[in-house]
Amino acid sequence: MVFSDHAQGPESLRIGTTGREAGLTGAVAADPSVDQLQVEATHDGVRLVLKLSGSAELRDNTALAKVLLHYDQQAQLAGTEHIDVDLRAVEFMNSTALGAFVHWFAAMKDRDAHFQVCLLSDPRKHWQCGTLQALASFAVGHVTVEPLAVVALPGPHR
Repeated sequence: MVFSDHAQGPESLRIGTTGREAGLTGAVAADPSVDQLQVEATHDGVRLVLKLSGSAELRDNTALAKVLLHYDQQAQLAGTEHIDVDLRAVEFMNSTALGAFVHWFAAMKDRDAHFQVCLLSDPRKHWQCGTLQALASFAVGHVTVEPLAVVALPGPHR
């Protein structure tokens, strides 16, 4: 999928493990009990937003690395200036999953990427506090962390 200069609808993917393999599947999970990470992508012509949700307790980071590198390539082709990776709805990410980001950041540094990545974090999630700063240190000058609290909507919760 190549982004155009016009706003795109969201593209949604799920990455998960079944205990035997890690894979990339459609937007609907076959087994809701499987730990999964959902990636939703939107692009407005200038900014690509990757909204991640769920849990990333992966045994193999190949699928996640492929997804990140795919969007990296799409951002390059579209002339994107900013990529926001919204991690606020990620409950947990193990070191294997974090390794996919390290791989992506190393590729960005190797080619001196012309866009900035901002990791949007939830400071109430303790695992994100130090982990994302450490992750950003793999690509100083290309990656920043911005703590943003998730805002609750007013009114009764249904």
